[in-house]
Order: sequence, then structure tokens, then C-alpha cells
Amino acid sequence: MYFNTISYIYIFLIIIIHTHSNPMTKKLILIRHGESLWNFANLYTGWADVGLTPNGIDESRRAGKIILNNNLIPQISYTSELQRSIRTNKLLTDEIQSYGLTDGIDAFTTWRLNERHYGKLTGHNREKKVWKGSYFEMPPHNIASIQNLNIYTGAGYNPVYGESFYMTYLRTMSLWNTIQLHIQEGKMPLICSHKNTLRVLIQHIEQIDKSKIREIEIPNTTPIVYEFDNHMQVVNKQILYN
Repeated sequence: MYFNTISYIYIFLIIIIHTHSNPMTKKLILIRHGESLWNFANLYTGWADVGLTPNGIDESRRAGKIILNNNLIPQISYTSELQRSIRTNKLLTDEIQSYGLTDGIDAFTTWRLNERHYGKLTGHNREKKVWKGSYFEMPPHNIASIQNLNIYTGAGYNPVYGESFYMTYLRTMSLWNTIQLHIQEGKMPLICSHKNTLRVLIQHIEQIDKSKIREIEIPNTTPIVYEFDNHMQVVNKQILYN
């Protein structure tokens, strides 16, 4: 889709607004990766390192336009070490940077943002192996494993039997402490991660009851923007659909 003259005028106005915006605004952008091959096939993915579908690639680029059109330009981004997260982040930040509004968006990868590990459920069809675990419950062990998967097992952390939401929360929180420092310094971080990792972050940020964590919806490539006060309490939340 090509921008018309009005769109270019709008981008020019964004440049002016961004130049004069409050440098100490405390904001955070969360986004789930674009549609992956296993999302499309309805398989439990977890740490299986699968790529994006063509639709997922298009979604990622559109997400960059949506972020830009809402006058949001992150200074730093964090992804998991899984390619669907890394690729989505690269596509959307390239889209933001293509208009010359920023000198660059630093990108960092970390296993702490990997999707929740599904253990022996990994690779199984969600309709044939239905499982809805509670906050502290790990995936079932008494099922046949899917063999020959490209599973990331770095950083000395290899939860081969899977993770509960709580285990995912524990490995994510040390990174969240670092990201909070960026926010308090006036930087706007972008976290490009996965459905369940973002669920535990949102549950923590909004102080949602743990029993309701599965009710937190995280559509692919739909930016969620938080604004915080000086005490890192949420004062505003936006979900950007266009």
C-alpha cells in the first residue's frame, strides 16, 4: 500500500510533534509476533523455532505503520531468541525507521522473553491435545513427544518438561526490572514477544488476578501501549488497531 500526499503530510506533522514532545513521557509498547507457521497450523509452539507466514510478514510491517501513525517512536526494543519474534521486530522497526524519524532503534534479544515452554505438548495439534493449565500448573508429561524439533535450550535453562505461567513469570521479571529503568529514564521501550510471555507481563503490570490470566487476549501484531506515572503505576492503556 502506497502513501498518498495526505499521508506524507501526516508523517511530516509526526516529525514536528515528536521533536517537541515531552522527553520524559513514560510509555511502553508491547506487541506479539506476527502469525507463525505453527499458529497457522494450530500447533503448540513454545520454544520451537518456527518462522512467520507471508501473512505474518505483512502483519509485522503494518504494525510498524500503526505505531508510527500513533506518534510512537521507541528508542529501544527487546525480543525473544526465537526467529518469529526477532523477524517481527526487525520488520516493524525497519518500517518506523524508513521515514527518517529516528537515528536507530537498538534491538536486544533474550531467552527470558521466549514463549512459555510447552514440554511434551510441543508440536501437537491444539484441537487433538486440549490442555488448559492453571497459573501454577505445568504441561502434562504423559503424552508422546514430537521428535526432531529445533528447540532452543540456551543460557543453561532448559525446562524440558515445560513451564507453568508462574515459571515464565519468574524468568521474565529480572528483565522487566531493567526495562522499568529505561521507562523511568524517559525512553520508550518496545517488547516484541509471545502470547503467554506477554500475558504474565500484563498480569503483573495491571495487577490482574492470577486466575484470570487466560482471559488476557493478545492478538498477533496488535500494539498495546501503556503510560505510567512517576511511581510506575498505569495511568493509561491503549490497544492500537489502526
